[in-house]
Amino acid sequence: MKALLIVDVQNDFCPGGTLAVPGGDKVVPVINSLMDSFPLVIASKDWHPKDTVHFKKWPPHCVQNTPGADFHPKLNASKIKKIFLKGSPTALLYADLIPLAIFTLVLALLATHSFQKRLT
Repeated sequence: MKALLIVDVQNDFCPGGTLAVPGGDKVVPVINSLMDSFPLVIASKDWHPKDTVHFKKWPPHCVQNTPGADFHPKLNASKIKKIFLKGSPTALLYADLIPLAIFTLVLALLATHSFQKRLT
């Protein structure tokens, strides 16, 4: 199966958020237009407890159950079939995807600098 994985398109990573990617909201219409091309749309959310050592390195962001952790309001979240909550860029493991029988995975995300450094 072919799937679209939307990575962390959340308010805190968009303009006005606590860890905003400049122009991050500009990916939202593009992602929305891609969704109908995939039989499965899944997403991840950065999802931190209020008190965590993670915030010693990064400013507080995407705190569980806060508006900053919500998807961008213009993202068509109704088409997302499964959401993975994670506390670090490497927390979304292949094991999470195996039960979904995904053979082709296309990523849609705001920023690659932190995520890419951890993968290479």
